[in-house]
Amino acid sequence: MLNNYAHIFELLSRLRQAVDHPWVTNGIQITHASEVRSDVCGICGMDIPTLSECSISACRHTFHKTCILEHIELIETGNQLDKDEIAVQQALDKDGTTKTTLTKSSQGSKGSKGSKGSKGSKTATSTSKSKSKSKSKKSKKKDAIKVGCPVCYLPLSVVHNLRAGSSGTQKTSNKNNQEDDNLCIICMDRPAKALLIPCGHLYTCSECIATLREQNNSCPLCRTTIQKVLHNQTQDKKTTENKASSSSSSSTSSTSSSSTSSSSTSSSSTSTSSSLAPMLGRRSIMQKIKVENFASSTKVDALLHGVQKMLKKDSTNKAIVFSQYIRMLDILEWKLMTSGIKVVKLMGYMPLKERQSVLARFKTDPNISVILMSLKTGGEGLNIQEASHVFTIEPWWNPAVEMQAICRSHRLGQKKPVTAIRFITKDSIEDRMLELQKKKELVFEGTIDSSAAALAQLTADDLSFLFS
Repeated sequence: MLNNYAHIFELLSRLRQAVDHPWVTNGIQITHASEVRSDVCGICGMDIPTLSECSISACRHTFHKTCILEHIELIETGNQLDKDEIAVQQALDKDGTTKTTLTKSSQGSKGSKGSKGSKGSKTATSTSKSKSKSKSKKSKKKDAIKVGCPVCYLPLSVVHNLRAGSSGTQKTSNKNNQEDDNLCIICMDRPAKALLIPCGHLYTCSECIATLREQNNSCPLCRTTIQKVLHNQTQDKKTTENKASSSSSSSTSSTSSSSTSSSSTSSSSTSTSSSLAPMLGRRSIMQKIKVENFASSTKVDALLHGVQKMLKKDSTNKAIVFSQYIRMLDILEWKLMTSGIKVVKLMGYMPLKERQSVLARFKTDPNISVILMSLKTGGEGLNIQEASHVFTIEPWWNPAVEMQAICRSHRLGQKKPVTAIRFITKDSIEDRMLELQKKKELVFEGTIDSSAAALAQLTADDLSFLFS
């Protein structure tokens, strides 16, 4: 009986995911997913086709090399202008303090001893104030030099020169050479999928590098100390395809020859594609989608229209977007980012420092307009009075959970009226869930709040439907 309920609940979840976007559903295969799998730039939102064009940060966000270099250069040029202004202000302050001390000391020499001591104390206070101002400006100067990640806004530590067997640029004609290039240089057996940070070498497998770090925590090629190890995710797809081809080749002898030839060609193509399009960043549905073939959905377009309407009304408005599915949040993040809207994302798998950085940036940066978060991660325990709009992408079975999520913005200290918008697809499972929520609210108001009007709206069929 429990297995039947679990199966029904899984089917209902699939229906809810399909209403959001067909790609959110696990059972529906993404179009063009078998052709290209690559990381997506966190600045421009486009695919990163080759390893030579990829730059990766310590927080595992991927960028085009040109995009991240432009980002760093833009911040450094802005900081240079700030440093020039601070230097000019410091020079002016120094000139001003010397003049004031001279005039006050001369006045003190003309006056009496008491006046001289009092005025001398004034000069001391003025110089101490100037020193405190210079110290504060120096601290501001140090803070301005820091460059943060464009996605999570942690201090940026990026590796530009990523190198693998074929380096993502060369295509050898011999298939054996291609396979040898993608093998681990230590065991020569397993595929090389361990990227070493900060040297950027991708020549070893995960098993060998784990034993190597226990003995000597250094790169086997350049002897640089290993700070972090990232894993190429394209190899997982290759192993699954090899298993599928081996299972299909065991049917008949005639088909086995053709299947082995097709599997060899597919394995060689996947090996070249893995070298050309590595997946080193965090797992996302956008890695499986070719950006050129992206297809939107009704809810994605509705959210984009709602955010644009909010910003058109007042450019200082900010919004919280809740969803229960990570894949849907990835799609929404890409759509809003490519539409020119700055977005941050708060997820449960993020480290504590990254969560704090994202929340602080959303609250203080006027250019960031939207924060995406899952319903379980940000549904309670947060105070985000900076946001005046709340969007819930799909309904939840318990209406109290939605109300708690909406109250993240409707807190003490809110200076604007809060607007909450729920997206419900008509004539779908979400429409039925909305009816169920209304019945649950009536039962709660009638039993807990002792509302006679709420109990009068309930029928015997409603009660039997809720408690059967």
